[in-house]
Amino acid sequence: MARSFRLYTARQFAEVKALADLVAEQSGVPPAERQRLAALHADMQQRLREIVGAPPERSAFPAVPSCARVRAEPVPAACYVCIFPGRADEVGLVRRAVASYLTGCPAADEAILIVSELVANAVTHSASRDQFFTVRAELFPGYVWVEAEDLGGPWRCRQPDGRPHGLDVVEALAGWDG
Repeated sequence: MARSFRLYTARQFAEVKALADLVAEQSGVPPAERQRLAALHADMQQRLREIVGAPPERSAFPAVPSCARVRAEPVPAACYVCIFPGRADEVGLVRRAVASYLTGCPAADEAILIVSELVANAVTHSASRDQFFTVRAELFPGYVWVEAEDLGGPWRCRQPDGRPHGLDVVEALAGWDG
């Protein structure tokens, strides 16, 4: 199982934990699995505290972290992740959100154009239309990762019409292997 770690605010983290506990309880997850998930949560909570600079948990019963220490400068997000409604009018909002995340990145313009094309495809050609889709962006040394995850749908080969389409633009900017 792949593990990923995203930066959340303490309140968001507590809300996700409460929701996960409720789902585990109501879906009949065995107690041993719940304990494993609780240990994973405690580990992630400790990592969150290390990243944002809050003191480590001293109690046997983790609590929602307080705002005892606040950094004077903003902490850059490790990864941008957001779920959007599957409507065409959301494409501009996605562009602005990803642009804000990629501020100062030399490849920001290309990444914004790529994610814009992917999102336009998601709301036009997939089951995400009138549902939802997820956008992710992450900065790495030497490259930027952007993606739009939609709800899938049938794959239809298009007939060549002599003009470029959205995925042609993506391939031209990112290469055939992304």
